[in-house]
Amino acid sequence: MRIDKSIRDIDSDFETWWAHYPLKKAKGQAERAFTTARRNVDLDTLTAAVQAYSKTVNGLDPKFIAYGSTWLNGKRWLDEDIAPATATGIEDWLRDCWTNHNTIAITDRCGLEFYNPDIPEDVADVKAFTLQARRDWIKTNHDEIVARILKREAP
Repeated sequence: MRIDKSIRDIDSDFETWWAHYPLKKAKGQAERAFTTARRNVDLDTLTAAVQAYSKTVNGLDPKFIAYGSTWLNGKRWLDEDIAPATATGIEDWLRDCWTNHNTIAITDRCGLEFYNPDIPEDVADVKAFTLQARRDWIKTNHDEIVARILKREAP
């Protein structure tokens, strides 16, 4: 999902997000990373995630709190311990799981389990076959995965 915004809107969005960020260092780098992130993620998702992150690091020594640019470049809004249960947040996380063939994270988060398929005898590249099976499983079960996550994590 590509989100088109004017530079002025993104600057305003950054200031909104930055107001919630728990470590006010390297603002310029954070702003550049935010501009990149906002191309694909909505402000509500980023703001909800940074608010959750701020709560998890409240009271920590600042040396253990990620700089804003590090948090953004690492797509930390998708972290399971802070990702808000919104359709957009889940879609972004699920797309990342699909890209990385990560069915384990899906099982951990929603309980739906992937089972490795039987490998046909004529398959030359077993690894490629298995990775494709993981992606196919994620696509096939997309709606069920999203529904289960929303049921478990929605406020």
